[in-house]
Amino acid sequence: MRKVYSVAFAVMAVQFAFAQNAQQVKIPAEKDVAVQTNGERMTGNEEFSSVPLDQSFDKEPTLGVLKSATYWELVIGTTIYDLQSNASVDNRLAQTGEDLSAAWTMSQTTDFGDRGTGYNFKDAGFWGDQPEARIESTRIGWPSIMHTDSKEVVISHPGTGGLLMARRDIGSGDWVESDVPTSVVPGMLWPRAVADGNTIHMIALTMPVANDGLEYMGQDGAILYYRSQDAGDTWDMVDVLIEGMDTTQFNSFDGDNYAIHARDGKVAFAYFNDWDDTFVMTSEDGGDTWAKTNILTFPLEGYIADESILDMNEDGLADTVSTTDGIGAVFIDAALNTHITFGAMRHLDETVGDATSSYFPFTDGLHYWNEDMGPDSTNYIAFVEDLDDNGTFDADDVGTYFSSLVSQPTMAQGEDGTLYCVYSAVVESHSSGSQNYRHIHVISSEDGGATWSDPINLTPDLDFWGFECVFPCIAPVVDDYLHITYMRDFEPGLHVRGDEDPADVNDIVYFQISTDLLVEEGISVNENNPFDAATVYPVPADDMVYVAIPGLYNVDLSIYDLTGKLVGSAMNANEMVQIDLRSVEAGMYVLEMRQGTFSSTQKLIVQ
Repeated sequence: MRKVYSVAFAVMAVQFAFAQNAQQVKIPAEKDVAVQTNGERMTGNEEFSSVPLDQSFDKEPTLGVLKSATYWELVIGTTIYDLQSNASVDNRLAQTGEDLSAAWTMSQTTDFGDRGTGYNFKDAGFWGDQPEARIESTRIGWPSIMHTDSKEVVISHPGTGGLLMARRDIGSGDWVESDVPTSVVPGMLWPRAVADGNTIHMIALTMPVANDGLEYMGQDGAILYYRSQDAGDTWDMVDVLIEGMDTTQFNSFDGDNYAIHARDGKVAFAYFNDWDDTFVMTSEDGGDTWAKTNILTFPLEGYIADESILDMNEDGLADTVSTTDGIGAVFIDAALNTHITFGAMRHLDETVGDATSSYFPFTDGLHYWNEDMGPDSTNYIAFVEDLDDNGTFDADDVGTYFSSLVSQPTMAQGEDGTLYCVYSAVVESHSSGSQNYRHIHVISSEDGGATWSDPINLTPDLDFWGFECVFPCIAPVVDDYLHITYMRDFEPGLHVRGDEDPADVNDIVYFQISTDLLVEEGISVNENNPFDAATVYPVPADDMVYVAIPGLYNVDLSIYDLTGKLVGSAMNANEMVQIDLRSVEAGMYVLEMRQGTFSSTQKLIVQ
């Protein structure tokens, strides 16, 4: 069932309160327990039973109306396949000026035979129709999307063999497919790729034994680096095992526990290790040479999970270790300083040889690091919020993402230098009755990461419909707005992995918010005139204008100039309609809304 959520929701006015340290909430002892996991990474090649699509949920989101139209939210696609990542979120938004390309792993069937890249394009403010089919000719998953100087590129994995690249002119034309060259047998999985001009930088993992792969140069899963300096026409660096990431320091790596970014010739990728060192590799010369910095050094050198108990004080008893949840982001700012953030986690390995270990789902905290801080020197910048001010975090349970309560971060920077970190966090105010929901939050820093604002819940769900909001991605370039995508469901957790909830349609949502991050409390529909609840956005308008009218359909919308001449019209088939203004000259106009005996007019400025 598709859910339409077409315009901004009501939230309360928020003022920034900058603090050196985020405030941690007490976790009840009965919740702070270890849960067993085998740590398996899904490739998407697995066979899933065709679970009947759950059509019984009849709730639909309602529109909120803002007194100031600062927010805008729109469903740009859907997917039944809901595992967007095993850990860190791919680069899912590419940006050139006002043009945005969005990608996600998509399937519209319950057996996932049609799985591939879901894609939508925002051209001068207008998103295209929601896609019904993948862009590739074959079944793939885990796409990274990027813009080179002239092309848009999607790199993904078919699950067997090498990696697939699809390219075309930005926003138009047919997708042309080719294989990313590799000599690795049987192949590569879980790519992360980014473009810097016409140079593409990519990392990916050799196929581990557990995924029907082979050891590569002694490692059961090796991270290899690839580079193309001509937008993917040729690759001058292929299957590169970077010094410091081989068997002299690491036995293996897991899929999706890494992120990459590049800017003005500098490249950085980070690996968020749960059972070994968490580190960043940086290159100042576009990938020719690399330097390694440990961000969080693991307390036991050379430890291999499940081969021995994790005993740090050598008392014969297994110890709990504080490390990462494997989910993080890396970002290079305009001054070419590298910033990294990731979720905290605690792990425990009590039994040798059982192919399992344990993690603590109620671990809280988002780590942050930048190059000015030096090795092993992270700070916490976000925790879950104690919304009822009783001193503890009261949640029933959480959906299984094998992550911290605060996780899935993504970063960007505004033109004024402000850093933004968007992430998903469990909220104690919203529960399905058995599990609490995750919402999308944002924090910001105006001093290069030294201090961070209090969090703002961008998806507050004041009407309590029950939204699970996960896998956010923010476009790295912030103009007047933050541009964000995320996946939304009505049930905490996933169908494909973890909870294995019944299959349902998940929305891929585009969300934008102005950089002041200040909004006013909304108003409800007036029973006397429903147009009192209408929202017109943006103000002033440019190439297009959106009109949202909660609960009304088939409304005639007309735009008149000050002489009474009709210059534009539309009829809303949904609760939101967009009107093309590209042929309308700048100036003052009147927008009229009419349905039956109800009508309303308001001024419209076109710039």
